[in-house]
Amino acid sequence: RARLIAEILNTERTYTADLEKLQQYRLDLENQNIVDRDMLLRLFANLGELLDFERRFLFQMEACLSLALNDQRIGKLFIDNEQAFSVYILFCGNYEYATQLAIDEAPTLSRAASDIDPLRGLPSYLIKPVQRVCRYPLLLKELIKLSDDAHYPHMEELSEGLEVTKRIVARVNEEKRIEENRVLKAEIGERVEDWKGLDINEFGDLLLSDKFPMASHDVEREYTIFLFERILLCCKDLAKKKKKKNSKEEETTYSLKGNINIQSISSIVDSSKPDMQQFSITVHWRDVIEPHNFSLKCRNAEQVKLWKERLE
Repeated sequence: RARLIAEILNTERTYTADLEKLQQYRLDLENQNIVDRDMLLRLFANLGELLDFERRFLFQMEACLSLALNDQRIGKLFIDNEQAFSVYILFCGNYEYATQLAIDEAPTLSRAASDIDPLRGLPSYLIKPVQRVCRYPLLLKELIKLSDDAHYPHMEELSEGLEVTKRIVARVNEEKRIEENRVLKAEIGERVEDWKGLDINEFGDLLLSDKFPMASHDVEREYTIFLFERILLCCKDLAKKKKKKNSKEEETTYSLKGNINIQSISSIVDSSKPDMQQFSITVHWRDVIEPHNFSLKCRNAEQVKLWKERLE
């Protein structure tokens, strides 16, 4: 247990030092007029706010862990800071975009007098807050295993602290999902070859997307399904093409095979057979004339639950 406590504290100090270094790199870019303020915001989001919180959090952790074992209320440390941890949401939600931007702008960023390499080093620093916030639940879970009521009087508080860290990670992951779907929606607008009169700007936010083997009229084919707030799209993957004229990266294009207005869906049925390891949902919907249904074959019970809840 003492070794784990030391690991928690030492890794927190290292993480804070990494944020300090990233913030210094941001200041170098600004002071040397390498990029404009808009680019700094897109690269580093709310890094300054995140670092301010992390300095305070490390100070509180050091004070907490300097006490005798029975007085180390580690769970309370996370409970008291649950709202403050929301500072991670914006930074982590922006991480993937910032990483790609750093790679794209590497020739410009490399002009800065800094020991951080924008092509390899910068992405490794940008991901550190994502890694750290996801590490907290694992550390507290391990700490709970190494503690017991007989020797540590704050077990209930420690367990609540674990639940706090799980909620924090869930909020961060949800923000990342929203940002990823926002980017994907913009890409879909360019990648569907024929919209057949539909306007993607009228669909609302993209909620979910995935590939499914779909069964209809005893025929099974794999399609990519996009669930928006107001419409469900069924697309067939076409040949890949280069994203940009001189780019080596390729992206899938789509042929629109069908769409269902969300308001026309009458029910969503979990048609899984868990004892046979078969997981699926059946979507019942009605057009102007008659009812219809189709099935989505899912990978597991979690995917069934996710899509059923969002469709409902």
